[in-house]
Amino acid sequence: PSVAPLIFQELLRTKAFEADLQFYLGDDWEKRIQPSEPARRYCDRIWEVADRDPTLLVAYAHNMYLALMAGGQIIKRIVKRTLGLNGSEGLSIFEFSEDVSKRQIKNIFKGNINKLDLSREQKDSIIAEKIRSFQMNNAIANNVKPTLSSYKRLIMFFVIVLLMVLMIVAALFYFTR
Repeated sequence: PSVAPLIFQELLRTKAFEADLQFYLGDDWEKRIQPSEPARRYCDRIWEVADRDPTLLVAYAHNMYLALMAGGQIIKRIVKRTLGLNGSEGLSIFEFSEDVSKRQIKNIFKGNINKLDLSREQKDSIIAEKIRSFQMNNAIANNVKPTLSSYKRLIMFFVIVLLMVLMIVAALFYFTR
């Protein structure tokens, strides 16, 4: 009940996360993939907070939703370009309702947070939990290990540059003989 005002249809992301995970990891991803240790700690913390003091869930909701609405489109473009994606497959998490603008959703969300009846102590606890959430998010991001395919564009650039250099060297060699 303490965080119920923060839940509204336009923010629900479970299906979007599942669609993206299925796109990247395959149909049986839930059976095959185990969360990283930092991701497991993050999830465990959310369950702990939900049991002990659900008002602290405001910190997690605030971080995720405002990040998706504020910087989400920039991240979406980076992911799309980096992974060479076409269309919106694999980017569902960044898609929101076409009926309501992100600005409206953000304003409703922030307004609902401001309407929560929280004591000063609860607000301070939420701020402390937000910091903890950011630290856990950073640990998850730092745990991602780039693969060779994640450097595809960079490798292609170096291959093209190398080919150009070889062609120039070959031309110089040919014409200076």
